[in-house]
Amino acid sequence: MGRLYLGKNATLHVGNLCIIAITGLSIILNIAIYPWMPSETNVFSLFIETAEQQFSACLFSFFIIACIIINIRILQNTASAKRILTDYFVHRLLVLLATFLCMFNFSVFKQTIPLIASFSWDPTLLEVDKALFGGQLLTTWLNTYLPMGVLSHYADTCYASWVTISGAILLWRALSHDNTQRFHYFIAWLLCWILLGSIMALLFSSVGPCFYAHFYTDVPSTIYQSFPLNPQGTLLTDDAKTFLLSVSQQHRYTVGFGISAFPSLHVATSVINAQTLAAAHPLLGRLGWLYVGAVTISATYLGFHYMIDCLAAIVAAYSIWLFTHYLLQHYVDSK
Repeated sequence: MGRLYLGKNATLHVGNLCIIAITGLSIILNIAIYPWMPSETNVFSLFIETAEQQFSACLFSFFIIACIIINIRILQNTASAKRILTDYFVHRLLVLLATFLCMFNFSVFKQTIPLIASFSWDPTLLEVDKALFGGQLLTTWLNTYLPMGVLSHYADTCYASWVTISGAILLWRALSHDNTQRFHYFIAWLLCWILLGSIMALLFSSVGPCFYAHFYTDVPSTIYQSFPLNPQGTLLTDDAKTFLLSVSQQHRYTVGFGISAFPSLHVATSVINAQTLAAAHPLLGRLGWLYVGAVTISATYLGFHYMIDCLAAIVAAYSIWLFTHYLLQHYVDSK
């Protein structure tokens, strides 16, 4: 079947339609889960809090960098000033706003998962991991052969760096000149959060190894060996674990937080980041995939995820990337 010709700005049309459709899907999902949300939850206040705490810095950075690029392009006479301003302050800004709305909807959905479907998949996921590592978890296996202190801090730093790296790549793609690559990234990125982080997370409701003992009564010895009930730690992620556990047990909605193990969104979005870096330069792509491997080991070693969570995330995210590529190529003429 040939490509559907939608005119000179086909990529823009198709890309915007896809972003609108994904945003609509995220809104529908949140409307569907509303009956399970605690009655005292004020979604509007939570939305304002999200905008103030998480989106304002990104939006401010976008405006500053965009103004610099716009001035350079106008001085270079690459296009009319009106067209350049429309490109940055309408098309790109709308995609960024849609991304923010989808991320907010995901955050609310993720924290509602245990109220819809209680955590139940951990025993199965644990058995899969034990089969992969000879009857134990990766953490125990690695600690047998490597210095625990060094590995802990490496994993902690790597896992914590995901926010900064992902935010930088998101901002870079929002400002990039290539429409096809920009929409390829944003469509795949948002599909990961909606399809994997919301729908799959609900279907395979699980907490991960480090939280296992807090949500299940029958706790295998393999969990206690790697993740004791009350660990004494000094890592950045130790504070995150304590906070995540607190808000989850209290069913208290907090922007950007929630417990969900399968699949790993850290790994899935790192795959999307690696692929979008590879589209810019092969060397950057190789570095991106090295980071995917590092995040996979870190997420499993720290106990946020089972290894199967990460492997499933890699396969699913790469499939989403290929699907998005097909979608854009199928509906966009080569002209």
